[in-house]
Amino acid sequence: MTATTPRAVLESVEGRGLVAMLSGRHELGVRLLAACQQMRATWVVPSETWWRRKRDAALDLARESLSPPAFQRALGAGRAMDVRHALETALDKEIVQEPVLSDRQRMVVELVAHGLTNAQVAAKLGISHRTVESHVHNVKSVLNLSSRAQLTAWAQSH
Repeated sequence: MTATTPRAVLESVEGRGLVAMLSGRHELGVRLLAACQQMRATWVVPSETWWRRKRDAALDLARESLSPPAFQRALGAGRAMDVRHALETALDKEIVQEPVLSDRQRMVVELVAHGLTNAQVAAKLGISHRTVESHVHNVKSVLNLSSRAQLTAWAQSH
């Protein structure tokens, strides 16, 4: 390994970990980031402050999105990865796949994007208002969105 190899490996794997999290694959993202934390400690390659803040924010989001046992399992699995396993995992093309929404969720998102309220969506689809609320909440969670406006913007770009 050259002197720049550890930093290049770490930055690549960490970047893919962040992409995984932004794609709704929180457990995978936690595993990759935890693997890099171990490698950084072993190789004595500190991260820059701005990058550490970005990584920590992603881990905080994953901690909120996953159950405590799932988060701890992902941390443990990441810490147990060797460099080769971390790289192979980071290079998995599935990391960048779009989150999968059910047909019903897609219909709800489309109607929300057209400006319909939850009650209007429920009436149009013949389902309960509560079911629509649940779909909207679940889709926002999967897509890592916090508002209906973000959901609408996402729907228009997809």
